[in-house]
Amino acid sequence: PGGDESAGALVETEGTSAGSDLIRRMRIHLAPARRHFGLPREFGISYGSAVYAVDGETVEELLFAADAGLYRAKGQGRGELMVEAGHSPTLEKVRVLVADDDAGVRALCAAVLEEAGFDVTCVPDGVSAIKAAKESIPDIALIDVTMPHLDGWRVLDELSADDSTQHVPVVMLTGSADEANLDKAWKGGALDFINKPFDPEGLVASVHRVLEYDEESQRTTAPAA
Repeated sequence: PGGDESAGALVETEGTSAGSDLIRRMRIHLAPARRHFGLPREFGISYGSAVYAVDGETVEELLFAADAGLYRAKGQGRGELMVEAGHSPTLEKVRVLVADDDAGVRALCAAVLEEAGFDVTCVPDGVSAIKAAKESIPDIALIDVTMPHLDGWRVLDELSADDSTQHVPVVMLTGSADEANLDKAWKGGALDFINKPFDPEGLVASVHRVLEYDEESQRTTAPAA
């Protein structure tokens, strides 16, 4: 639809039963889509887009199959064809950085998130977390509050202060989600707080929720052309 003022994607397929869920899942995959195609940060998918689910097709297939859609730019040049989708067997996955000094927690996060389709990097302390984040900027970071060498609060501050990592959404992990910790997390810029022990479904849901919220925030705060 030409003239749509929000960045969006149009996917012409059959079936409408899971359209809303599809859009939600597509939005989560926008970070690696930007990296792959060199799209600007303001590129996004609108809930008003004409996107419909097809049984058996993955999010990546719907996003990048050559006959599946086209992308429009927000702002200057709006309404013009920006990127025509093409097959992309090397499409990157959403990158998750997990920092926790508990080997069991790291193993659980890696197993659960990799099963959910994410690319996971795990580190055992805060110093390693900052190093890993700067070497390969993650799409989201899960940071334990209590770690040796550098605790989670310092990691959060360091990531927020660095131009290359300040936009990385952060979820804090802790065994004590009391009011003081919650308040400190929000003030520090964390987008969510997961209390340990956590269930696998809750972990995946939190990652999805934060990625979607971060995606919406980027889109709505992008400067007008």
